[in-house]
Amino acid sequence: MFDLFQLLSSRDVLSWANLARPSDLAGVFHCSKRWAVNMKLGFLHVRGQKPPESGVTRYGRILAQEASQRSDLSILEADLSLSGAAQEDFQSARQCGLSLSGVDLFHVQFSPYLWGIGRTGAKLLRELKRTVNSPMVVTFHDLRSHAYPEQHAMALFKECFRDVRKSGGGLCWSLWRGFRQVQNGYLRDRRDLRWITRNSAVVIVCTAEERQRLINLSHGSPVAVIPHFVERRQPQLTPQAAKMTVGLEKFNVILLAGFIFPSKGYEVALEALKLLPAEYFLVFAGRASVGQDSYVHSLRQQAGLLGVESRLHITGGLSDFDMETYLLAVDVAICPFMQMSASGSFSTWLSVGTAPIIASDLPQIQSYNLWSQVRSQCSQQATRRRSPL
Repeated sequence: MFDLFQLLSSRDVLSWANLARPSDLAGVFHCSKRWAVNMKLGFLHVRGQKPPESGVTRYGRILAQEASQRSDLSILEADLSLSGAAQEDFQSARQCGLSLSGVDLFHVQFSPYLWGIGRTGAKLLRELKRTVNSPMVVTFHDLRSHAYPEQHAMALFKECFRDVRKSGGGLCWSLWRGFRQVQNGYLRDRRDLRWITRNSAVVIVCTAEERQRLINLSHGSPVAVIPHFVERRQPQLTPQAAKMTVGLEKFNVILLAGFIFPSKGYEVALEALKLLPAEYFLVFAGRASVGQDSYVHSLRQQAGLLGVESRLHITGGLSDFDMETYLLAVDVAICPFMQMSASGSFSTWLSVGTAPIIASDLPQIQSYNLWSQVRSQCSQQATRRRSPL
């Protein structure tokens, strides 16, 4: 978290939005070493329509809590509750902006799945920035790969065209639907994301892969890579005690954690469970993401068809303590993701660190492996320096 607070509390951040040339921003960012004294930072937390809070909101709250421990920062927090009603949400954004007025800088965690896809989220941010009238720093989450490099526009068109044709649509109808999908799901998102990047003093992402996805939209605005933090934990239970608490002491437990949505590879986990002996038990620790209740139902149906429904448990929403208990109880953690940005659930696994992790071969996962290798090498070098000759 140190890199983030060093960035946010730099005096130079306050002048970035007013520089004559956007290309100058990157140089200022990399060279800045000055710190503000008693700088007033605002943190905006978005609350969705259903509890519990999203991982993105939790991420922002942890940052604000950590920042409040610093003597050189004054922290002001505001909650934006979104109902899904456009006019009501617009008024809520305005009220939050008024509550943050007077801060030197405010920080927003932006996910299109939380703020709203495309124009909806950008409109709320536009009103928020206008009302606060201070420089805005945005951390992007859930950067969808199909919306970024230009070649994905054609891939999106082909996918939609193929799906409509398979469902019986005619040629002209399939072409029209494909073009509309590109317009609504690609061009409009790009336009609104471009506004966010251009109007942010700094844009932050958690991985180099996300930076590559976003760089074409930044147009000279600085895009900083600050890795997702790993929480410090002091577990109160041993792994065996945790297993007994959740009633799985007789099994080898496999677990996939976090909000449930299709790109995390739940079907792969069920197919793998079918191939494993009866002493293996699979847990999906988390509840359905907004709009994904039918997907969870389909997973239960698939488990029944595969004959593994008696060895599957979907927990639903969990408290932090209950989630930690399940994490401690597992023998193998799995992350069979088909795509990802930065994964809060993966970082949570790392914070517990009691079980091996089997994960998809994705660039973001490789970056964690590289980080672990560098950390191990630094530790070995430090040990050698402390050792007598």
